[in-house]
Amino acid sequence: MIRKALNKDLDKILILLNQVNLVHVNGRPDIFKKCSKYNKKELEIKIKNEPIFVYVNENDEVEGYIFGLIKETNATHMMYRKTFFIDDFCVDEAVRGKNIGHMLYDFVKKYAKENCCNSITLNVWNFNEKAKSFYNSLGLLPLETTLEEIL
Repeated sequence: MIRKALNKDLDKILILLNQVNLVHVNGRPDIFKKCSKYNKKELEIKIKNEPIFVYVNENDEVEGYIFGLIKETNATHMMYRKTFFIDDFCVDEAVRGKNIGHMLYDFVKKYAKENCCNSITLNVWNFNEKAKSFYNSLGLLPLETTLEEIL
């Protein structure tokens, strides 16, 4: 089942955020610190104010999440766009391969359409081949690329 995140989900979400953090720390230790992206208080605020969805098992235990933001662009030189931006996306390592990520994405896709979004966007680090492959399987394609030269 997929539902809006609740405060009772905070502890499990923090565990999953740490799983994501370790992928980033291992991939780019020159950029990422070993710490959670959000603390408990920040998560409480996000759950209250933003579209955050969780996949829960039959025992109502969180096994995955998507953090979202609806962004509107109305720059003079660009067409108006309303985008559902996926700020964070994780399925617990212990239950990956059970289609949970696809179900979460399909849920968010429906939510985005119901909220008149033109697209769904997210950022993925180039070193994260598993995530890039997964997002490609969902039909996401590169929108823009950031280039870097390490000095």
